[in-house]
Amino acid sequence: MDEIPLPISQASSHLALEPVVASAILNGERERRISNQKLGACRTGCDDIDDYVLMGGLERGAVVGLSSEREDEFGLVTDCLILFVVQLAVQILAHSLSQGVIRRVLVITPKPATTILPVLRDGITAELAAREPEWKKSSPAHRATKVRDALDKVMLSCVFDLDGLWEVLADLERPDPTPVQKVEEIQDSEDDEDDNLGGETGADASSTAPATEKTAPDMIVITHFSSLLSALFSHRSSAAAHAKLQLLASHVRRLSRSLPSNPLILILNSTNTAVDTSSSSSSATTTTPGPTAPPPPPTASYPSERQRKQLDPTLRSIFHNPQPSANYGEGMAAAARRCTVTKPAFGLVFAQLLDLHLLCTRVPRSRKDSELLAGVRTPAAVPRDRETVEFVTVVEVLLDEMGVWEGTTDGGDDDDDDTRKWARKNREQRWGPVVIDGGRVVKAFAGAASTKTTNLEPVRVH
Repeated sequence: MDEIPLPISQASSHLALEPVVASAILNGERERRISNQKLGACRTGCDDIDDYVLMGGLERGAVVGLSSEREDEFGLVTDCLILFVVQLAVQILAHSLSQGVIRRVLVITPKPATTILPVLRDGITAELAAREPEWKKSSPAHRATKVRDALDKVMLSCVFDLDGLWEVLADLERPDPTPVQKVEEIQDSEDDEDDNLGGETGADASSTAPATEKTAPDMIVITHFSSLLSALFSHRSSAAAHAKLQLLASHVRRLSRSLPSNPLILILNSTNTAVDTSSSSSSATTTTPGPTAPPPPPTASYPSERQRKQLDPTLRSIFHNPQPSANYGEGMAAAARRCTVTKPAFGLVFAQLLDLHLLCTRVPRSRKDSELLAGVRTPAAVPRDRETVEFVTVVEVLLDEMGVWEGTTDGGDDDDDDTRKWARKNREQRWGPVVIDGGRVVKAFAGAASTKTTNLEPVRVH
């Protein structure tokens, strides 16, 4: 029997798929973005970050990565910093819960529950105290009830590896178990038949809505993702690990688009920090036990152009290895020589999962702190003690694949719905300094006002 020939569009394909018109994909994306805007953005509660850096907050239905200071093998945070990215994520979920933007949150972590629960409790308490004027005057019982009600909306799932993460994410798409179907029996009387019909009606009514519509979270937070990646690459071959991550990236992005709740997915990552190789090699030969060892010459320690271009543009902070100007004094040149390179752990392997990537790094608060950290001030003038240096945390947008959609709510002109006129602002290289005060992330400089600018052009430095 002759085989039925495939259509021309499928002649060179093993799958029976028809091509999709680009305008149909665009219309689908347009409708998705409009529905996400109606749900409301998830904000941090820090105006400098929400209004300037994020230009309105984090949109639902997106995958956002947050990278900050790394942890050592004992789970302790290096550089004397509480894991800032966890603090920021908890504040985002606490603020969104208090504002009614989200109703349910799923937190997935490889850490013990005893490690995450106190952070959740303290973050929610700090957010409620900042948002409710009568919080301090209320009774302890009332405050405990408010915190407990907020914690009841947070689901916690502890996993051991990436396979466990897969299982938790797969559960989000599984419907309710189908109710046990009753075996039809020959009834002895009309009363029994009426009772049986009534029971079937109740069972049908209770099983009309799938579980995903009732339990799908509005926000998913995956903490300590670098720990999961480290375990994956240590137990799998490189090719198998990369293939699994590509599948995970597609699956996570599909969940953010396909679940009825259009969840915002936050993936928390660490960073790798290392001193620039050009400066470390020269400084190693001049380091002596004495406190008065002179710094190496400025011209011998500048990072080369090749070294500065090794990082992908979407992984390179705007504060990464600045080339000192000829007008810099000895102090600023020394600070530039001793600068460190901070980049997200696993680099592009992690970035492939994301629609938006935020990098959180510590920088000296002022020029005085920068010079003190570099050790260019004399011991007689300022004690060379690292603890006296004040830092701020800079939240910077490294990657923005989505942009901020600006225009009318229907994506077109008010007078003509068929003419689509919208602008997509890019947030890459926007940044803002913040600190942790009273358990909350707040702006670092109270009197500073960020200048809002419109960016419609590519901003990546290649």
